[in-house]
Amino acid sequence: MPFIPFAIKVLSLIRGINGHNGLIAGTDPVAVETVCLKILTEKRHALRGEPWPISPPPICVEAADKVYGLGTSKMEEIKIAHFGWEEDLLLG
Repeated sequence: MPFIPFAIKVLSLIRGINGHNGLIAGTDPVAVETVCLKILTEKRHALRGEPWPISPPPICVEAADKVYGLGTSKMEEIKIAHFGWEEDLLLG
């Protein structure tokens, strides 16, 4: 049986503002990081009410995709399945 890497990231995003917590899991660690960055970016935007980019930008995720071919960093190529609570979901 081939080994399939499985990435899990537990998020506690800006706890106390809306109490968002979640579990992001996938077989592509780069995709998991990309989804986490998307959630974090949307949460930062919601907090300020205007774009608030992460500084310095997390170029390591894109490099893992384009330079090293470790997974995908393109949101349009990532399949997301939602389970459970969907109120105030930060992923469209």
